[in-house]
Amino acid sequence: MVKNQFEINQKQREYDLLKPVNMTNLAPRQGYYLIMNVSKQVLAGVECRIARCLWKQHQSENFDLDFHVTIQLRSLEGKHSKGPKHKLQTNLLKSTIHVMDAKVTVINNERVFYVAWDLLNDLTSFPSGTIEETETDLELAEAVALSTDIDIQLTEAINSQIDINDEVMQAILRQEDNAFEEYESTNELILALQAQNLPNQK
Repeated sequence: MVKNQFEINQKQREYDLLKPVNMTNLAPRQGYYLIMNVSKQVLAGVECRIARCLWKQHQSENFDLDFHVTIQLRSLEGKHSKGPKHKLQTNLLKSTIHVMDAKVTVINNERVFYVAWDLLNDLTSFPSGTIEETETDLELAEAVALSTDIDIQLTEAINSQIDINDEVMQAILRQEDNAFEEYESTNELILALQAQNLPNQK
């Protein structure tokens, strides 16, 4: 069942407020992530695993099947992050990542993104309430299918942005080339005018 848009927007604001300072929207933040899909994408020239998830801030809450978020998992593997990193190599589908802390900090004079997290494989963390388990699995399967479509759109958007950035860079380079050519032409014209004004040598 699709929730009221106001409730979805409210959940989104709640999620956005937890975003670590100076990090992108893909950065994990405090809360619980029920993983629906994992894909690989190249971001800023680096291959990253991207997870499409359901999210809730507190353990006592239920996951909202209508509210999906996307996070990159690379931060969990960071040198200074704390968590069972070896478990990231397993099948993460239907697992829950619990992020206890996520912040930009300075360690050994180095600015790093620190994440403290754990990986749960507890089926009780699935959406619950009046929905039967089989129906929940069906809804989760539908959510996974939807997330796959969104992941494809996200990849296309990222690739499109890379193309746009490349076009902008090419335009800047062309502008610099034109400016240099104009500068050279101006110099040649000045030299020619100066040559015309030189007194006749005897």
